[in-house]
Amino acid sequence: MKPLHQLSLSIRGKTGAFVYQRVGKGRGNIPTQGHHDLQLRRHVIPTNYRTEPQQQSRRRIGAATAAWRGLQEHERDHWRDRARPQRRTGFNLFVRDFCRRHPVEAF
Repeated sequence: MKPLHQLSLSIRGKTGAFVYQRVGKGRGNIPTQGHHDLQLRRHVIPTNYRTEPQQQSRRRIGAATAAWRGLQEHERDHWRDRARPQRRTGFNLFVRDFCRRHPVEAF
């Protein structure tokens, strides 16, 4: 038997590769009962995943991650405290703020 990620199915007359994707409650394209659920979706392989805009985005995220790692622990705690009411992590809030302050064209 093939592993789950290599299944090829026929759904409503459409054939091709499909994958199961783990989604959180309220996410995905169908309602879920539990906290997390698996949803079936068509597996799409990008034709060119190394375009210049994507490489710029990756460099910007890399710079944001490096900036986070360069923070002192009390500065990280500040970001964590700010993020808690929004139900985010301090890292995610920091990266969002970093990306808003630094346009992707600069990378």
